[in-house]
Amino acid sequence: MCSLLLPRQASVTVSATDIALANDVPTLVDVATGQGNDLGTLRPFVLEINNEVTVSSTTSTTLPAGCRITGGGTVNGVLDPNVMAEITKAQFAGQVGAPCGCFGCFDKFDPKLASVQGEWSHKRKNKGGSLHANTFNSLVCSCLGGPAGELCPDAAPPRTPADHICITGTGQFVPETGKKDPIPVAFRFEATDRGEPGSNDFYEMHMFTPTAAGQTVEDIAKAICCTKPPVFPITGVIANDSGLLVGGNIQIHRALAKSTDGPCPPPSGVCMPIAP
Repeated sequence: MCSLLLPRQASVTVSATDIALANDVPTLVDVATGQGNDLGTLRPFVLEINNEVTVSSTTSTTLPAGCRITGGGTVNGVLDPNVMAEITKAQFAGQVGAPCGCFGCFDKFDPKLASVQGEWSHKRKNKGGSLHANTFNSLVCSCLGGPAGELCPDAAPPRTPADHICITGTGQFVPETGKKDPIPVAFRFEATDRGEPGSNDFYEMHMFTPTAAGQTVEDIAKAICCTKPPVFPITGVIANDSGLLVGGNIQIHRALAKSTDGPCPPPSGVCMPIAP
């Protein structure tokens, strides 16, 4: 097993070599597989074995395309399970993925050195409090309206390789009632760009604060990283807001050139995601 670190949207050719021995079965078919995104399958030539021979194979793989998000709007949040028919509205705005927007999950929580950079705010209506964040530890893009890596029809115009984005990070949530001291939280938000004018775009925000002894918001942010299924804590829930936009617009763009070819993230200039 080996690991390769590539620039986003790069490809690599992998070769596998086997030494077939005289006492092996008459026909050798070697199949190698791996975990990850589009790693493909290594299928070598099939050779009749009389003496020792070498069997080689090659395959190519392309890494997922990156993206970034800009926009803002208003959603009707989910129903409060404790108060029938009460709906919490929420407003959001910002941009994430610029100047740096590496694809994957990362363990740097310094905004100046982060692999994912930007600013995001989320304000709950009816004095529900507000979040401001500039620390992000994961960014994952996908195309819900077509094959990954191709131009997504849903996100037009302009068409991009992604119509869905997932982001996690940490920030400060400030209540508007009671004690108004900032509360450190971890969050995960997802957004779907279904084209113009934005009325069919979808947005959801989940926020959590630590409840276990010794637990940190960074621990939670890594646990809910976008490379993992959305399994959320059942305690310490600050918000679960989601819905179609009732105003505003979400736009998912291609990653900036500096995110793929430039000095991102600082100082190394190489995106190095951690294992999921």
